[in-house]
Order: sequence, then C-alpha cells, then structure tokens
Amino acid sequence: MWSFVLFQGKVSFSCPQPVTVLSPRSYLVLPGNSEEDKVSVIFQFRTWNRDGYLLFRELRHGSGSFALFLKDGKLKLSLFQLGQSLRNITAGAGLNDGQWHSVSLSAKWSHVSLVVDGDIAIHPLVAVLMDSGVTYYFGGK
Repeated sequence: MWSFVLFQGKVSFSCPQPVTVLSPRSYLVLPGNSEEDKVSVIFQFRTWNRDGYLLFRELRHGSGSFALFLKDGKLKLSLFQLGQSLRNITAGAGLNDGQWHSVSLSAKWSHVSLVVDGDIAIHPLVAVLMDSGVTYYFGGK
C-alpha cells in the first residue's frame, strides 16, 4: 500500500510542522512549475538511516531524472539523462545522526548548486537542461 499527498496548481509549499515518512513505501508528492527553466528546492530533514531517498524528479519530456538520496550517511545527487553518462555530486557526511540538516538544490541550464548545512558544492554540467518539471517526490523508494 502506497501513502501519498498530491497538490495541484501553482503551489509554493511550506510546512509549519515536519512531515514524517513512516516507511520506505511512503512519500510526499508536490508539484513543480513546468514553465520554469530552473530547479530550486530547499528543505530540512533528519534521519538515523544511512541510506534512503530524499527527493526524486523526472526531467522534462522524459529526457531523464534526478535523485537526491543518502548513501552511507552522505548526500548524493545523481543525474540520469538519456544518451549521457551518469553524473553524481556528493556532499556532507554523517547526515544520519538524527539532527536536522538543511539542503538547498538549485540548477539552471548547465550549473548545479547543492548546499548542505551551509557547505556548497557547485558543478558545471555539460549539455543538461534542468527544469522545474511537473512533480517532485519526497521520501519513498
């Protein structure tokens, strides 16, 4: 059984209280703005799990996707694009300590910025068009 929340329309989502993802099969669904030619996502999380998905989104027109997840307590951004090799950005360490951590992901055209707890990782990406897309999936598998 899958648990999810779906919002439609032009939404800037803000949560006054934390959302708890209770199982690997639970996730939160939020809309993007398909008119935007950029990605901008800011959120906080805390966990004791060394591995797990935080955010997933498909790129426009099914041209690929990106996933933001924890692997061995480190934040990893993987960008999949048809006809391209897999691109990875890793940031932070020990993020499975049960403390709150802030994440900011922004991308426009061929540059990606990933900030974890104030530490920034900027990477140029060749021939990648990042857009806000239609749907963001937080949590889950």
